[in-house]
Amino acid sequence: MTEFMRSTTCLALAFCATGLALSATGCVGDSAPPGAEEETAEAAQPLTATELRSVILTGASDATTLARFSLKRVLQQLITRTPGVSALTPTQLYQQMFDTMNSADQARTTGPHCTGTLNGFKTECPRTEGILAATDPFVAPAAGAPDDRYHPTAIVNRFDLASTTGVDCGEYRIVFAKATSGALDRNFLIFEGRLPNPSPALGLQGCKPVAQMWSNLQTTTDPVARASAIENFYFTGLTSGGITFEPVVDPTHYGMTAAFAPGGSTRGQIRANMFMIGRSYFTGGTQPPGSEFWQLRELQTRKICVTGGACSLQIRATTSKNNPDASLFASNPPAGSKAESFQTTDFINMVPKLAKPAASTPDAALIGMNTPDKYNAGESSSDGRQDYLAAASGNTTFNNAITAKLAAIGRSDLTSTSILRRATSQSCGGCHQVATGAVMGGGITFPFSNGFTQIDENGVLSPALTGVFLPHRKAVLDAFLAAPAAAIAAAADSETIGGDSLN
Repeated sequence: MTEFMRSTTCLALAFCATGLALSATGCVGDSAPPGAEEETAEAAQPLTATELRSVILTGASDATTLARFSLKRVLQQLITRTPGVSALTPTQLYQQMFDTMNSADQARTTGPHCTGTLNGFKTECPRTEGILAATDPFVAPAAGAPDDRYHPTAIVNRFDLASTTGVDCGEYRIVFAKATSGALDRNFLIFEGRLPNPSPALGLQGCKPVAQMWSNLQTTTDPVARASAIENFYFTGLTSGGITFEPVVDPTHYGMTAAFAPGGSTRGQIRANMFMIGRSYFTGGTQPPGSEFWQLRELQTRKICVTGGACSLQIRATTSKNNPDASLFASNPPAGSKAESFQTTDFINMVPKLAKPAASTPDAALIGMNTPDKYNAGESSSDGRQDYLAAASGNTTFNNAITAKLAAIGRSDLTSTSILRRATSQSCGGCHQVATGAVMGGGITFPFSNGFTQIDENGVLSPALTGVFLPHRKAVLDAFLAAPAAAIAAAADSETIGGDSLN
């Protein structure tokens, strides 16, 4: 256990979680790990409530808007907009999605189930959250029963993730939180729709109406007008200058492909942020271990058609992007293995992105990593499975290769430790828990989450969001609208207009 990985037990997380539903900081952010005081990045200027509207809407600031979003409405629109699919209800689609957390012997639907591996790496199977495959999230619970209904907590603008090629206009997210019966009964669903550019010949300039719509929310003082603009954008589609963008909520924007394969499409996803270890598993099933930790998983839509028969819409587990499995960092990788190519070629090729923020302008939002999907795991956890510094401990050959690459790109101010910590911060578990408070080198200390959430059940935003990532996203939006050509040129060496930030 290094200074980077603070000792965290399920019990400690439970106590944190209790307060985090009520607090903006929470106990996970109360103290930094040893050495964190050595380097501190200059905090970005906090956004005002008006400025925040251009990048995020929460129940506290925009209750009128969030009231128009429901999990049932989102799932129904996915069904309605899938040609050839009928006789499917939002409840059935929800249950099928969570049945992917169950093994076949406890199956509740005819959809796919977990097997204990995904993309060649181990995954927990089953997860306690599989019990949701037998619940209806749209009805009130019986007396004394847990409440498994959901409410929206945030609408999020990720224009900064728009491709610099202009093939898409970024991701637009809806965050739902499950009602909780206590600190050990928490679950979130985040719908992260990637919006295609209807004018790809214009490049990223074709996305300007989307960026302008979000920016205009700052001067839209009428909450009903703001609600109507966002509702239209997500459920009907934005029209500007005779060009119509598809609605964000469309099955093709969450990874739809004709057939399932690990990795699937790169067109958006649905994430589950799960911590329900306080609930009992199905009678007759094997109760998942009490050592289950907070975990993020990624899912994508699939349209499955039987030759000569009907089609169905499913939501299936896929790899968690930018989450290389920790086994890839171990010493003595077998010849010809994924671990060997990862250590000798692909991770080394990512070092420049991980080292990207200049020492003169330290900014955690500019750290980047783009992991080839063949290396991605099927889960990302809070217990250190994505602690890549610990995973590479003792791997002298690999650490020396990282050091040599840093020397080659002129970043002798950084070390292999810095790079491995930065890599951890780009994984889901790292960004949400494992990397928080860690010294990244180059003047950067990674900011704190709310304790494995960045937005909690009450819409409270994490210090990482308010202090680093939201100001960065607004700066990207403003720069693009002020001078699109210059902003695109400045991001030319990156995949996205906002750099390589995926957090």
